[in-house]
Amino acid sequence: MSTIWLFRRRRVEVPCSIEIENTNGNLLANVSIEGVEITPGDEVILHDAPARVARGDRTDMRGRATVILSGRLEQLWARITSYFEFSNLYNVGFSGERLG
Repeated sequence: MSTIWLFRRRRVEVPCSIEIENTNGNLLANVSIEGVEITPGDEVILHDAPARVARGDRTDMRGRATVILSGRLEQLWARITSYFEFSNLYNVGFSGERLG
């Protein structure tokens, strides 16, 4: 039995929509990939996306992206390590003051 499917990575070029906003209310960048499901361990490379949006502007555009799909072993590794990285988001603090 071949184990090549555990490590095989595949490149797919797909269309995408890019939304970038730099206003007083929002600073965001959103990309919606079409035609492929992104899983843990995958990589996305955007082509021809604007590097900068002027203050107060919003840009919606169509583009293309290269998605590098990870192999099964890489997906498993990404899922396992994500649990440890998630714990870095916790911020627990104690103070001597009593609330309420």
